[in-house]
Amino acid sequence: KQDVLLCVFLHLLDERDKAWRQFPRRRGIHGELQGFVKFVLAWQLSHPANVKVLEHEHRHLDAHSQAWLAKRSNSLRSHLLGLLRKGQQQGVFGDIDIESAALAIMALLGTADALRRSTISWTASRLEAHFLQMTLRLIDVKQAAPLARA
Repeated sequence: KQDVLLCVFLHLLDERDKAWRQFPRRRGIHGELQGFVKFVLAWQLSHPANVKVLEHEHRHLDAHSQAWLAKRSNSLRSHLLGLLRKGQQQGVFGDIDIESAALAIMALLGTADALRRSTISWTASRLEAHFLQMTLRLIDVKQAAPLARA
């Protein structure tokens, strides 16, 4: 069962990573960050079952397999870490703990489904703008960045 579940996880992660590699890139640190937020939100919306499996089913794995999966599933967070480092080096982001900020941003993005199901009407562009604004606040952006509309 462990091997089958690991194969499922690997397939889902490969599918997500392939979609990320094919996602159109934007220029500049703000554009890159906005593209990242947009991708994660779009992928969550278009693959809700995959998100649920990746978030919850790892508990059925043994400790060794869970550790392997944790390392393998961090590809998006690793990209975010790179963006945050780049933004900090450019002086655009504040003096933040990059590791903690990346974890917080990923957790924040993980709440999107709850907002989608709320009584408030959230369009994709409004949700993207909301999460981008929250992300920019979290990373203490030094210069105001206009929020581009999708």
